[in-house]
Amino acid sequence: MFKITSIFRLTFLALILVFVVFVSVYAEESKTIDKQDVPAQVMTAFEKAYPNAEIAAIESEGRIFYEFETKENDVVRDIIYLADGTWYSMEEEIWAKALPQAVTNALIEAYPKGEVDEAEKITREAEVVYEVVMEIEEGDNEMEFEVVITPDGKIVSATPKQDKDEGDDNEDDGDEPDDDGSGQEDDD
Repeated sequence: MFKITSIFRLTFLALILVFVVFVSVYAEESKTIDKQDVPAQVMTAFEKAYPNAEIAAIESEGRIFYEFETKENDVVRDIIYLADGTWYSMEEEIWAKALPQAVTNALIEAYPKGEVDEAEKITREAEVVYEVVMEIEEGDNEMEFEVVITPDGKIVSATPKQDKDEGDDNEDDGDEPDDDGSGQEDDD
């Protein structure tokens, strides 16, 4: 049973990699589009699945994928549909305290001086992985690592991110969960 589960997870992660490569090689450049430019079957499927979601933006990646950037009840999601209206994947911003305990434990072990800066739950079919940005401060140095981790705490990848002071234009816009995981937004 363990081998089958591990193989299934590795297959899922390989599919994510293939998807990323496929999109970057074969899809046209991603561009923002208007709601009326989305194929009817995609719009119908989205509205049926997420009737209360506010659409912040829609991006088309060629004529292959349609990504909806949404917000619903303070939950920010990126939802991707195929051109035929089939749901493909979802990235959902989550609070640090919403991470599974196994994920939290693995992050503490791997980054004992780190803090969760951002966290996303990524779902593709029935598989879930978490993408977590860990911030580590040592003296005057600050580093960030983007960590992909399975729900059972297995780190799949950890990639250093560019130094925050060197061109990070992702200022807090109030739409993302706090890095303290409290579930409360600051009144900056």
